[in-house]
Amino acid sequence: MKKKFNSVLEKLKEMSGDQLAAEFEKQLAAKLLVKTLFTLRQVQELSQKQIADELGMHQVTVSKFEHLDDCNLKFGDVVDYL
Repeated sequence: MKKKFNSVLEKLKEMSGDQLAAEFEKQLAAKLLVKTLFTLRQVQELSQKQIADELGMHQVTVSKFEHLDDCNLKFGDVVDYL
């Protein structure tokens, strides 16, 4: 029987070892806020265009925002997004 994994991280550790898994975990943590904002938008069934219109910006700006690391976010942008 195949082994079942509880997470992608667990599978990655088995496949590649702890070093790559640690880097993956670090990258994941660096985007925690961005991913949370993205998820909130998805749950509310809003498109990037709808958010952009509400914020008075272009859709491409929202797309770029959703692909940043948390450390590159500006506080005002996060407040506006919410």
